[in-house]
Amino acid sequence: LLEMNPSNSTVIQHLVQLYIEQRRLDEALALLQQESSAGQDNSRKIGLLLLWLERYDEAVASFSEILKIEPGAHQVRFYLATAYEEMEKLDQAIAEFSKIPRESPYYLDALRHQAYLYKEKGDSGKGVALLKEEINRGPARVEPYLHLAGLYESMDRFQDGIRVLTSIDKTLQADPRVSFRLGILYDKAGKKELSVVMMKRVLAANPEDAQALNYLGYTYAEMGENLEEALAYLKKAVSLKPDDGFILDSLGWTYYKLKRYGEAIQQLERAAVLSDNDATVIGHLADAYCAAHAYKKALPLYRKLQKMEPERTDIAEQIKRCRLESGEK
Repeated sequence: LLEMNPSNSTVIQHLVQLYIEQRRLDEALALLQQESSAGQDNSRKIGLLLLWLERYDEAVASFSEILKIEPGAHQVRFYLATAYEEMEKLDQAIAEFSKIPRESPYYLDALRHQAYLYKEKGDSGKGVALLKEEINRGPARVEPYLHLAGLYESMDRFQDGIRVLTSIDKTLQADPRVSFRLGILYDKAGKKELSVVMMKRVLAANPEDAQALNYLGYTYAEMGENLEEALAYLKKAVSLKPDDGFILDSLGWTYYKLKRYGEAIQQLERAAVLSDNDATVIGHLADAYCAAHAYKKALPLYRKLQKMEPERTDIAEQIKRCRLESGEK
């Protein structure tokens, strides 16, 4: 179709969209760059593709050119700041995020980025102050509270995060995002029972919240309680997000806790691929192989895990056991 209409902009845009959906980003970029009728909309797409392709210098140049013509293009400025952030040019990123005005739909997300960037620069206090200033300025919106609680969580100040979210107006507390964040904070603070209460509150508002289903199911698995209930939650979560490696890991780990090792291995093998060999998933799969007496399969995973988490002293014992059981000298 494109060969028949090489200058047809509509055909080109449809093909670009198809390439993007297929993650053929280089081809989408090349097609846009060749189009002779490239306007501002194309320029934005080109910049965004460069950002996705991690060609950050070119993305910065592209977005900067657009902003010379459209200084009020807040979305483009957000992308420019994001490119600087990815390049670890933290001061430039903060400067660009701070130029996004309060009336912009990108403002609150830009504020969150600034707060975390200050933390990355070693000035967490400035990030906290920035979010508190926004909260005090009003109007009352749930996002600044969530961002502040999230920042405290990243600082391992879980009780402070809990205080932020439990002290807000009851109307704002009704937002399921507050219950979800509180569930995570309670879990990290060692209050698993309260975490379960919060996640069930999320599911009462939205029974198809895959992340809440996953968190609740995995929490039960870790506690070794209500494992059949955990299995039901996690099967539903997988049906909603079948390609989420971390949800598959939770399902596999629950099968492991139920001593259904064959089913555990089936789920965990897929989870390891989809989660890009996350250390927790690797450990779960190794444990499942070991429990199923597949020691030769478990051994290389434990060795890999030992390299990923050298501070863990328990892995050496597992390696020793696998070597002994597999007959490796």
